Amino acid sequence: ARLLGVGFPILVSWLFLTALQSVDRIMILALLGIDSLGLYGLGLQMSLYLIAVPHSLTHPLMPRVYEEAEKPSGERNLRRYLVKPSYLISLVAGMAVGVLWLALPFLAEYVLPSYKLGLNAALILVWHVPFASLSFCGIFTFMGLRKTGRLLVLQGSAVVLGVALNLVFLNLGLGILGVALATTITFVVYGISASGLAFYLTEGHAGGLVEYVTRLVLLPSYALASAFGVDMLLNISGETFWLMLSKTALAAALFLALQVPVAIYLNCKTRVLSDCWQIIRGKVQSSSKGA
Repeated sequence: ARLLGVGFPILVSWLFLTALQSVDRIMILALLGIDSLGLYGLGLQMSLYLIAVPHSLTHPLMPRVYEEAEKPSGERNLRRYLVKPSYLISLVAGMAVGVLWLALPFLAEYVLPSYKLGLNAALILVWHVPFASLSFCGIFTFMGLRKTGRLLVLQGSAVVLGVALNLVFLNLGLGILGVALATTITFVVYGISASGLAFYLTEGHAGGLVEYVTRLVLLPSYALASAFGVDMLLNISGETFWLMLSKTALAAALFLALQVPVAIYLNCKTRVLSDCWQIIRGKVQSSSKGA
């Protein structure tokens, strides 16, 4: 009975999450047709590839969160499994999406030309990835604290928001662009809400919440602004293969260079990159001694 009490809410939560991730495809298939769904697939597939990385990196945190949550409230420190991993995900996912965003015009022009009509939708859709990735740490925190009911309310509200926004934008005649915009807005709201509420639940008070949420929003926002600025500067479109490839590589390098000051600032404030490096170095040293 105890296993059922713990496992059933988790199952329902993953069903809600699956529904949330499927709203855009269902709406396109029902209202726009299979051809539009195919064009939408450019951004969708790229997003799925990107989001698989933070999902894989955060999944090992789940048993640690459960173990920490079992400690008495005065001894546990769940925020260490939420705050720094969230900052790292927000930074790295924003950088990865920025590089992909700059590369998408080249990919649509020369690698996947059959998806070219879906390029604009893809350029919008990929920016939901950093915020969708943020929700993973929040989900583990909810489950560890046995607050799955609140998570279900949040996920259900996100599904309703996604359906409503899709209907509004589709009725405005925006097509797959509207669906991409609706999906991105939905995951921005969901990711930030899940992270913020999880942060509050870890200690039962909102101390530091504004600073935490602000950083989570600003990191991918800065990445978006940087990518847009670099694209405006270099104008990556309508070129020959080698010129466009060169411009794309230059744009990616310039974009990544612009992220360095932000990464340094974040590390000075939180030591998240230093701690990550210490963990990696420790693992490497342990592996070397074992060999």
